[in-house]
Order: sequence, then C-alpha cells, then structure tokens
Amino acid sequence: MRPRLDGRIIARGDLQAGRAHHERRLAALERAHGPTHPLVAGSHTDLGDISLYLGDCASARASYRRGLKVRVDLDMRPDPELLRLLVGQATCDAIDGEVEDAREGLARVEREQAAIGSAPFVAGRVELARAELSWREKARADARAHASRALEIYVALGEPYRLDADHVRAWLAAHGG
Repeated sequence: MRPRLDGRIIARGDLQAGRAHHERRLAALERAHGPTHPLVAGSHTDLGDISLYLGDCASARASYRRGLKVRVDLDMRPDPELLRLLVGQATCDAIDGEVEDAREGLARVEREQAAIGSAPFVAGRVELARAELSWREKARADARAHASRALEIYVALGEPYRLDADHVRAWLAAHGG
C-alpha cells in the first residue's frame, strides 16, 4: 500500500499547496459521501501527515482525531492506514513533550502491527516517532540512530517516499545528524 501523499503538488515539495489540495479533496469527498466514509477517514490522515511535515502538530492532531473518529464510527478494521494515523499522533505527542502519551501511542502501534502486520512505510514512521521521543528524552544519539533508520527505510522504498525521506533528512540536519 502506498500512501496518497505522493501527488504531483507534494512531489514538487510544495506542502502548503498540497495541504490546500487535500483540503479541497476532503470537502469534495464529504459532499459526495458524507462525513463518515472510509475515503474521508483517509483524507483526514493525509491532511494530518501534511500538517505534521509542516510542523503544525495542532492541525495534525485535529486531522488525526477526525480520521480516527470516522474509523470508529464505521467500525473499520485495523489496517496500515490506522497505523499511519496512530503513529502520526504519537509523533506529535513526542514533539509536544507529551512523553507518556507518545509511549502509549507507540505501544498501541506495536500491538496493532502484531495483529495486522505492517507496511514498510509504517516502519519508517515508527522510527521517526521514536527519534522524536528519544530527542525529547535527551537521548540524542538514539534519536539520530532512529532517524537514520527511518531514512534508510524511505530511501529503500524509492521515489514514492521521497517526501518522507526529505523530511527525515531535514530532521537529521536540524538535530545535528
């Protein structure tokens, strides 16, 4: 499964334009299908990821919460999309210093992975969440090691994950890696 974040706008690195595109997409999906539809849940997750990459955890959290609510309302089965949503939340928790929430979120991701398996891109997201958590806990070398593993995963996955790899490269540059 490939994430939907590899659209032309986002592939050019224009995250603001990508966010605007996905906001329009979400509005269109809600008009077409109503606010409770699997595509709407996925669109909220996409918006959360873009906001996270823009450094806007408040918007990311709001999108992730809405996506999770739609999934709960529909009683959707766990899948890699759920893992992406949960790891995004855990990453924002770590960034915002909510260490216990981040740990609990990552533990939930691990439980869900054990039950459903994992997509490779989720492993990269988990490593970056661990990097954020380790950084927050002042384990700088561990943080950079987790981020380096995330980068290796995304580079191995190739061009569809260039945005993810670029995000990790920027993280490493900002954190002395």
